Amino acid sequence: MFKLGSQLKLSQTKDNYTEEFECAIMDFSENEVVVDIPVHANQEVRFDASINTDYQAKYINDEGQLFLFNVTVAGKKIDQIPLIVLSHSGKKDFVKIDQRQFLRVDTKLDVAVHPVQQEFRPFTTITKDISAGGAAIYVPNDVFLYKGMEIDCWLVLHMQSGQIQYLKLRSEVVLVRENLNNKKSSIISVSFRHKHEHEKQLLVRYCFERQLVLKKKIY
Repeated sequence: MFKLGSQLKLSQTKDNYTEEFECAIMDFSENEVVVDIPVHANQEVRFDASINTDYQAKYINDEGQLFLFNVTVAGKKIDQIPLIVLSHSGKKDFVKIDQRQFLRVDTKLDVAVHPVQQEFRPFTTITKDISAGGAAIYVPNDVFLYKGMEIDCWLVLHMQSGQIQYLKLRSEVVLVRENLNNKKSSIISVSFRHKHEHEKQLLVRYCFERQLVLKKKIY
C-alpha cells in the first residue's frame, strides 16, 4: 500500500489546536512505517519524538485515495539520516475517505442548538450522524426551523485521549425532513461554517475515532 518516498502527514491536537507535520516514507513493514524527521510549516515547532507519543496519520496513495490511521512513536534509528519508527495496528484499522466529502459517522452526540436572532428558545438534543462538514440533528416538533435558517450548534466532543473539546459552530439549515421512527421530532441537516481550520480538524479527528470504534464492534 505504501510507496517509498511518498508523503505522510502527521497531526496532533492539543488545547483546541492542531499541529501538522510532513515527512517522507523511507521504509515500512506490516505494522510499522519508518519516516524521516517530520517537519512543520513553522520551523520553530518541533516534532515530539518521545516514545509512545500518538499522532493521526494521513496517506494518499497513487490512486488519490486518502487513508487515516493512528500511529505511535516506537523508536528512532540512523540510516545515513535520522529516522523515526512509527507503529500502527494494521490495515484493518485504516479508514478510507472519499476526498470529495467528509467522513460521516452515525453517532448520538449531545448538541445544544441556539438561535442567532432569537427566533426560538435554545434546546438540547442529539445528532443522528455527524461529519466535519455538518450533521443531522433531531428537533422537537414544537420548534420551527426552516431551510436557509442560521443557528448556532454547541458540541461537546469526548476524544479517545480523554480530552474534552468544546465547539460553537455557526450553521445553516440545509434540509428539514420527517423522522419516520419518531413522530414527535423531525430531522434537520445542517452545514457547519467553520471560522477556523482547527475546528474542522477536531471534527475530522472525532469522526475518525468514532469510525474506528464502530469497526471494532463489527469485527
